[in-house]
Amino acid sequence: MKPLLPTLRERLRHLPRRSYALTKWRLLRRMDRDREDPIVVFCMSKTASSAIVRAVQHCLHRPVYKVHLLTPVAVARVEAQYRRTDPTARPRHILHASHLLRRPPTTEHPWTVVTIVREPIGRSASDFFQSGARLGRLGDAPTTIAAFVRFATAQGIPRTIAWFDRELRVSLGIDVYEYPFDPAIGYATIETPSVRLLILRQESLDVAPRALGHFLGLPEPLALTRENDAARKPYSDLYDTVLQEARLAASTLDLAYTSRFAQHFYSPAELDGFRARWGAPSPDHQQP
Repeated sequence: MKPLLPTLRERLRHLPRRSYALTKWRLLRRMDRDREDPIVVFCMSKTASSAIVRAVQHCLHRPVYKVHLLTPVAVARVEAQYRRTDPTARPRHILHASHLLRRPPTTEHPWTVVTIVREPIGRSASDFFQSGARLGRLGDAPTTIAAFVRFATAQGIPRTIAWFDRELRVSLGIDVYEYPFDPAIGYATIETPSVRLLILRQESLDVAPRALGHFLGLPEPLALTRENDAARKPYSDLYDTVLQEARLAASTLDLAYTSRFAQHFYSPAELDGFRARWGAPSPDHQQP
């Protein structure tokens, strides 16, 4: 007859699911056993990073980590925010960052790093919806559109265009703006004694399989399968409505597209296309 009260072993087995601290301790302990030099997908969120992580994990038997933040202050701040807004969350990217902060890249143990770029307003839209349900900022269409416009202007765009300076340069010592990037090619590589870095663009993911395969020393392109698609989310209809109807002021477009970030990674023609996509129609093109 099965005992009514759970045994001590059963209670200990379920404890990590309930205890964030114990979950973190166990995962860090497991990652610390890895002795191979890591592959790190280190990029801002909402840039197709999940698809790349899954593809690399499938092809290589090396530790693969996905992180969006690597400065200690930022990691601590975001971890505290998760604990405050969703105590049940176990944000793997924060736990991975906690591990990597204890084992920074060196010439003896270099990192292989993939980072991904996405145009600032499109990334802001995905970011807004990804955390929208958790933070309670999704409502009817007009309310959500207004909230998205405010978010993009005050948070989404500034975070995107500052990410390389605020995170990657500080963490890895690489200023990507010192190296050329050809938008027509859609990717670039940078090598330092402690880091090999591949820069991709979400808008150029058609070239990513070949670029990743070559960068990782594989005999053929690395097949990618789309992950974390907003079309499969509960908010997909509202997301589509916002993408179709949201229009941003010229000052917000300037903030996004005159930035060093946008000017470095996108051609003038591409930037004009983004402006047309997100800007209000000119009076000459309005219906009578």
